[in-house]
Formats: sequence, structure tokens, C-alpha cells
Amino acid sequence: MQARRIDRNIVWVLVGGFSLTILLLIGAGFMGMQARDDIERSHASLRERHRHITRVIDEIQNEEAGLNNLFYAIVAAPAGRNDALLLARLAGIEQNVRMTLAAARQSSGPAPWVGVTAAAENFMVEVRRVLEEPGESGDGHEERLYHTHEALVTALSTLVSTAETRMVEESQRDEQNGKDRIARAGMLLAIGVVSAFLCAIATIGIALHMFRRSEWQARELARLSAHVLETQEQILRRFSHELHDELGQTLTAIEANLAALPAADTEAALRKEDSVLLVKDAIGTVRELSQLLRPSTLDDFGLASSLQWLAESVAQRTQINIEPKLAFEGRLQGDVETHLFRIAQEALTNVVRHSGATSATVSLFEDNGRLRLAVADNGRGLPVGRSASSGGGSGASGGGFGLIGMRERMRAAGGLLRVQSGGGAGGSGVTVIAEVPLHASSTV
Repeated sequence: MQARRIDRNIVWVLVGGFSLTILLLIGAGFMGMQARDDIERSHASLRERHRHITRVIDEIQNEEAGLNNLFYAIVAAPAGRNDALLLARLAGIEQNVRMTLAAARQSSGPAPWVGVTAAAENFMVEVRRVLEEPGESGDGHEERLYHTHEALVTALSTLVSTAETRMVEESQRDEQNGKDRIARAGMLLAIGVVSAFLCAIATIGIALHMFRRSEWQARELARLSAHVLETQEQILRRFSHELHDELGQTLTAIEANLAALPAADTEAALRKEDSVLLVKDAIGTVRELSQLLRPSTLDDFGLASSLQWLAESVAQRTQINIEPKLAFEGRLQGDVETHLFRIAQEALTNVVRHSGATSATVSLFEDNGRLRLAVADNGRGLPVGRSASSGGGSGASGGGFGLIGMRERMRAAGGLLRVQSGGGAGGSGVTVIAEVPLHASSTV
């Protein structure tokens, strides 16, 4: 139940957390692109308005230049001026000014152009009055003409200054809006990065917890496996002892009693002889089973002698030529010797049952501080696609319960197990190699 809850937690962290992170990053990217597009559009619109206002102001200033010419023509030579010609020029300038101002008010609103429109109308009215009423011209007319002209120049200067100020303000406002959008996009990006970092930390923490749990389960499984193997060996040792000592001695006593019985007649003698032979066969079978379950030579004389006996007994039963190559005569810890003997026993059993081999070798030798046991045959080898090598207790694929038991024994002994194709005559067959460190396994 706890394992399923942890699995659900990591799934929620991975799916929910990283989905949120992806959405935040997508949102940040979308906002950044939108901010870029808005800034470009704002700049384009601002440039267009600036060009339009500049063009209108230029046109107004051109018309204002015509009005200035009229003003100077009136003021500079009041006696010799041609009022009819000046009125015609004024009419054309009035029409152009009114059209330009009307277009400007329609495109950008009336507010910026109120002062200029009023000043231009006042000035043009005053010029027309001076030209149409020349007899009444005097200091009062000239004073009003000067004032209206000055008001027109001031209004145009104010318009230009206001337009420039508005353009700068709009540019700064658009720039600030773009910065605000980019800042929000950056904030979303930072939140996405932080979210990804937190999700990664949570995932790593859950994964570490799962790894620790797996390691604990592996240790518990190894302890259970070692306990099962130890219990199995104790049962086999006791069963072997019971067969050899109890049942064997009972059969020996029965044989002695049968031999001591007198034969009353020929038929009784034949029956007694047949019974003695049956008991002797049973004694031999019991001794053989006792040795197979737990050879007494393993406890009395060590691993090398037990492997010698094992090779000879298997060769005798199966007619397979098994050659022992035993170059190590030392003693190891009892459980290590038992594990190596059982591995050799299982490997030879596999040779007999599955390999179709005609010969095999059992080797035991020391190599760079490690004791190596190798059982090789010249049989058909491993099936294609099966794993051919694994470390002790690694759980790699390759082999049934026999190989699994070998790996568990090597795990318990602190060694390594490798199963390799080849090793027999002509490079065929299978080689089972078990290695244990001598410094931790040998006894005095």
C-alpha cells in the first residue's frame, strides 16, 4: 500500500508539476512574443502619427509663411501696396489654412488645434479688415494686426512644442508598457524555472526514497535467501546424517541378523541369501543418497576432495567424461565451501540434463587473491538471445531456478557468478564460473 502511494505521488509530481511548468513557460513565451508584437505595432503607429502631425505642421507653417508675407507686405509698404492682389492671395491662403486645419482636427482630434485655429482666424480676419478698410487703418489696426500675428506665431510654436512633447510621452509610455509586458513574461519564466526546480527536487527525493526502499528490500531478500539456504543445508545435513547413521546402521543390523539365521533347508537358504543381497543394495543406496545430500568429505576433507568425489560419481553414473582440475587444497569457511560445492553440483546436473555434452571439466584454482571454480562442457551451449553473463545476485536474465539459486549462493558468499557461452572443445558448450575472495573466505 505504501509503495502504491509513493508511486502515485511521483506520478502526480511528474504529471502535475511539469505540466504546470510547461504551461508557465508557454505563457511566458506567448507574453514575450505578444509584447514584442505590441511594441512593434506601437512604434509603427507612433511613427505614422508623428509623420502625419509633422506633415500637417509643415503645411500649417507653409501657410503661416504666406500669412507672414502678407503681414510684411501690409506693414512694410502701406502706401504702394495692391490691396486687391493681397486680398486674392489672402482668400487662397484662407482656403488652404481652413482645409489643412479641418483635416488635422479630423485625424488627430480638435483639442491640439483649437489655439492655432483661433489665432489663424483672428489674424486672417484682421488682415482682411486692414485690406478692405484702408482708409480706417491706423495705429489701432496696426496694433491689433501685430498682436494677432504674434498670437499666431505663439500658437504655432506651442503646437510644435506640444506635439513634440506628446510624441516623447507616447514613446515613453509605449516603451514602459513594453517593459511591463516583458517583466511579466520574465516573471512567468522565473516562476516556471522555480517550479521545474522544485519538481525536480521533489522527484529526486521520491526517487531516492524508492531507491532506499528497493535497497532495503534487496537486503531483506538477501537475508531471507541466506537464511533459506542455511536452513536448507541444515535440513540436508540432518537428513544425510539420519540416512547414514540411523537408517544405515539399522540396515546393517538387519543384514547381520539375517546372516546369523540358520538355514533350515535349501529354499530357506536361498531366501536368506536373497534378503541379505537386498539389504546390501539398500545400504548402498542409503549411503549414495547420504553422500548426494551432504557428502561427508566436504566437512572432513574440504572442497577439493568433495569436487573430486562429485566428478567421479557423476562420471560413473552418466558415462560423461568429467575431468577434475583441482589446484587448490586449502580450506574455506564452511558456508563458502558449501556454496561452491552446490554450484558445482548444480552445474554438473545441468550438463547431464540439458547440454548433450560428452565431456566436461571441473577446475578449482587461485587467481589474484580470488578462488575460481569453473565448470565447462562441450555441449550445445546457451540458446540465442539469452544473457550469458551476470554478476552474483544481479538478477540478470538467463537461466531458470538453477542459475537463480547459483546467483543467490554467490550473493551470500560475497562472490561473483558468470555464465558464458563456449569453453568446451571447439568453442562450444557453457562455462559456469564462480569466484570468491580468498582473504575473506579462507580459514586457518
